[in-house]
Amino acid sequence: MKEKHPLVYSDVVRNGWIQPYKSLYTMRDFNRLHKEHDAVTSRFILICSAAYYSLDEGRESWVSKPLLNVMTFKLMDAKQ
Repeated sequence: MKEKHPLVYSDVVRNGWIQPYKSLYTMRDFNRLHKEHDAVTSRFILICSAAYYSLDEGRESWVSKPLLNVMTFKLMDAKQ
């Protein structure tokens, strides 16, 4: 399913896209989500998931460094 941008944190929460808790979300998690969402949305879901657990539940959660460069994911979407 392809979504229109921009999404905000509340969209991810409302749609039930917060992922199960992990201390570190990686490209493996991204690749799993990318089967259902575009690249930018998949990345954003992981960032929101880490924020949800870190801020809302007080549990430490991070995204891996490759997930931080948004231009990589915009280029992926442009190639599709």
